[in-house]
Amino acid sequence: MNTNLVTKVLLCILLAGTVVLAETVGLASSIGEQDTTPPYTVMKIGGPTYQSGGADRVTNGGFESDFSGWVTSGLAAVETGAAHGGSKNLKLGPGTASAYQVVTISGSASRATLTFWYKLGAYLASAGCQIRTTGGNVLVVPFTTSSGTVAQWTKFTVDVTRFRGQTIQIYFFSSTYIYGSSTLWLDDVSLKEDEIIWIRNSNTLGLIARDDLSGVDYTQYSINDGPWNTYSTPFTLVGQPEGFNQIVYRSADKSSNVEWSTGTILWVDSNAPKSVLQIGNPNLILGGTEQAVNGSFESGLNGWSVSGSAATTNTQKHSGSWCAKVGETGPGKIWQDVPIPSSANKASASLWLKFTGSTASNVILSIKDPVTGLSCWGIAWSSSMDEWTKFAWDVTRFRGSSVRLECQVVVSGGGVPATLYVDDVTVRADGDVYVSDSSLMSISSSELVGVDRCEYNIDFAGFIEGRNFGLAGSGFHSVQYRATDYLGNAENAIQTTMYLDDDGPTGSILINNGAACTASPNVVLNLSASDPVGVTHMCILSDSGVWGNWQQYQSILAYTFSTTDAGYKTIGVRFKDAFGNTSSEYTDAIEYRVPNDVDIAGAKMLPDGSAVRVVGKIVSAIFASQGYFYISEPARTSGIRVRANVMPSSVGVPVDVVGIMATQSAEREIVADELNESGPSRIIAPMGMTNARLGGAAFYYQPSVPDGATGLSNIGLLVTTCGRVISVENGNFYIDDGSKVLDGFPKVGVLVCGSDVGITAPAPGQYVVVTGISGASMVDSKIIRVLRPRNSADVRVQ
Repeated sequence: MNTNLVTKVLLCILLAGTVVLAETVGLASSIGEQDTTPPYTVMKIGGPTYQSGGADRVTNGGFESDFSGWVTSGLAAVETGAAHGGSKNLKLGPGTASAYQVVTISGSASRATLTFWYKLGAYLASAGCQIRTTGGNVLVVPFTTSSGTVAQWTKFTVDVTRFRGQTIQIYFFSSTYIYGSSTLWLDDVSLKEDEIIWIRNSNTLGLIARDDLSGVDYTQYSINDGPWNTYSTPFTLVGQPEGFNQIVYRSADKSSNVEWSTGTILWVDSNAPKSVLQIGNPNLILGGTEQAVNGSFESGLNGWSVSGSAATTNTQKHSGSWCAKVGETGPGKIWQDVPIPSSANKASASLWLKFTGSTASNVILSIKDPVTGLSCWGIAWSSSMDEWTKFAWDVTRFRGSSVRLECQVVVSGGGVPATLYVDDVTVRADGDVYVSDSSLMSISSSELVGVDRCEYNIDFAGFIEGRNFGLAGSGFHSVQYRATDYLGNAENAIQTTMYLDDDGPTGSILINNGAACTASPNVVLNLSASDPVGVTHMCILSDSGVWGNWQQYQSILAYTFSTTDAGYKTIGVRFKDAFGNTSSEYTDAIEYRVPNDVDIAGAKMLPDGSAVRVVGKIVSAIFASQGYFYISEPARTSGIRVRANVMPSSVGVPVDVVGIMATQSAEREIVADELNESGPSRIIAPMGMTNARLGGAAFYYQPSVPDGATGLSNIGLLVTTCGRVISVENGNFYIDDGSKVLDGFPKVGVLVCGSDVGITAPAPGQYVVVTGISGASMVDSKIIRVLRPRNSADVRVQ
């Protein structure tokens, strides 16, 4: 303090045991001293703050080199073991002590900030920080206190731009008083030029002014070129924009000296981060409600915003017929702001891209907040990506607002632009996300000040700090994630669900639909498999025990046994899903029986289960809806039903049939394993006979029909008979030619099954001639004659 200008009066008054110390400043004005110096003003910046960059003018501000760079007096010591940063800190006191450092602030600096961390113990004795001249005169006192305890390290930040171009002392002190003393701990002292300082808009800003002569008359401040405000109490930046804010302040003394305006800059970030979760490959999004417009670009660029070089092309699409093309002839960009309903529980986005790169060009993919334009996630490439690659994100954070998907090609100088292809863009509300145990999740956020930490919580087990994580254990998982910025702005946890599929598909295999035996080495494999993410491939284990190569999954596969030796043949299969998970082995076995080469009569002589091969037989009737057809010897000596999955092309065609003998509803048949057409067609004429002769007598394993059936067995042959319609039941009808066959029923006549082929039954009493297959059937455990017309032309009303 300049003792030529200031009169210090120390009054020691002993009243009732009390000592009073009084200091009077500014007395010079009362004795005629002229005041020509304006006040000095600094701005205290309340916390929390985040500070970065800048050039530090303080030497050894962390006291790691003890007192190097500092001038100390009194009870000053360097402590270890309880520092704020590093291993050491400075302790002043208890009692009178000081430490100062002389620093020069460059005149070219746009701003300057003094920051230190302190702890305090004071009782009726002051401690604090002063800005002094190099000669030790106090210019301003940013911080002082004479009572209280600050037990934890506390940050103090003050804008000292007022002293640009000057050399000053940064002076810290503790003191002793009659009834007490103070102790001040210091660490991490810095005075930085052009430091970036981030605050919340609710942080308090306090102006501290000092004038040793006439005294401070008023202090003013202006925010962002607004009007001057007279300062009375600390103020905030509530209502000011996020990001860059300029504060200008000044003071005037009572002698009308006005301080030059001091301008500084603070950056404001009062909002919590907005985070998305990148979902690593492999992944699959199923179901939900599509929110994006024209994500497959089948309608050109409709629904997309476009800048620069962008079009659609049908030469490089990922799926469908078209995709977007950005760049190639110059810089370009496409983007779409996709609204996500507030009612959605979750939301996810994905797209496919590939590009040819250029060292003079960048391809940029971004997920942005349309409100701020900030990227929540972004990546840039300058090389090439020749194969279509999928990118996916959880964008649940944008429920009730919109999320922007942006694809861009940027060109540097006059370089060659990259060409970017984009396809299959999807944003789904409430879609189910499937991942594998190799899919890596990564939290990314839009944030002005920067993200301090990210946290995730899987299945409510508690939050873990980290940006990247994976899932374990098949099934649905709850996933929560959040980010906190450097100012402590924390977003609410974002919750979504994912299904981890690390299991292979479940499936089955049947040979010939599960048949017990086959007479053909050529079989059909009936394959079935399911998986949450879809089944893509399969691998067949041959009947000789050799695994084949992986091939595309299909539900039906033709297969030929590796050998034709009689016996059981076992075939296996494994399935693979879209994530590459493989199933366990599934098998089925079938007995291969070497077929007997016989004619139709010879086949009927063999018991059920016998393997037969009949060659060159004529198709006499086809009942496709019933799953069978009939064949006849060319000489019409015998006929038989053939049950098959595939029908011959037409009646009259010669066929070779390989299969297994069986009996169904009292009628012998061949269950076909193999069917081949073998020559030109010929028509088989029907054999005429009376009602009584239909069916005929028993023939080996073919039983006879009742009611005195006579003649050779003709079941399976194409025949013609006639009679009057006796009755109609369920679309079928009975006829009688006078034979009055009963077939064990009180009802007279032969049953004509016309409903199977859509024939309208004639009215009772009409006389008809019917052509059809002579067959048999079981009704109430009794065998009856059946006549099976092939179509309506086979029933002629006379």
